Amino acid sequence: MDALLDLDVATFNKWLYLWAAMGVLSPLGMCFSKRLLFSNRYEDAKFSGLGTIDKKLGWIIMETPILIADSCFFLMGRIR
Repeated sequence: MDALLDLDVATFNKWLYLWAAMGVLSPLGMCFSKRLLFSNRYEDAKFSGLGTIDKKLGWIIMETPILIADSCFFLMGRIR
């Protein structure tokens, strides 16, 4: 956590722009490749990353890490 506190603004902005670029480029790549491996687009389990899984359970698995990460950052943060 100390590394984040010592991060200068220029480096933070570089990481922020890189992260935003990945957020724009990755869906475009999936759109043009016509492959959405973790979605329920493929009925055949060999093409699916998690096999045959319920959509609601898949959504919970997908969203749980960010819930944990956000909660940790919130609880470790300082109120200024």
